[in-house]
Amino acid sequence: MEPITWIIEIAVTALLIVALWRAARLERALSVLRQDRAALEAAVMAFQDSARLAEEGARKLRNAADGADEKLAAGLRAGDNLQTELSYLIERGDAMAAQLEGLIRAARPAVAAMNTSRTPPADAAPATVRAAPVAPAPVAPAMPEPEADQPEERAARPRFAATTEREREILRALGLSK
Repeated sequence: MEPITWIIEIAVTALLIVALWRAARLERALSVLRQDRAALEAAVMAFQDSARLAEEGARKLRNAADGADEKLAAGLRAGDNLQTELSYLIERGDAMAAQLEGLIRAARPAVAAMNTSRTPPADAAPATVRAAPVAPAPVAPAMPEPEADQPEERAARPRFAATTEREREILRALGLSK
């Protein structure tokens, strides 16, 4: 054999040894990748589970927010209704207070006249005091209603017309209901 053949065969053998060594290293790297692939697949599965749970949580949160929104809207509507009713009751109470004030003003002269007729003169001698029958207090005249266009309308209009149960309770407590 010629020396060139020997050199070529030694070079090919050396290249084969290097190739085998590289193949062994590549095999080890592939086995690590296979192990990492299993870990990667497990991580992907865990990520998918987490994404699914997050979607379910977001859906539940959205449903809860919708329910809370509906409850809040219902509460606001109830509050608006209550505000309207309370405003109406305040207006009615103001009107009744004005009527009561008018009745009190109208009754004051009669009460003052009763008190002045019962007081003895200052120069009178003290006498034995006997209990005298007390006359019932005069009923104060009703406060005049605002002028109506027609007398029939004025007669047909009730003096204290309660429209809600709360108003009727207030009128009963004041003794103004029929």
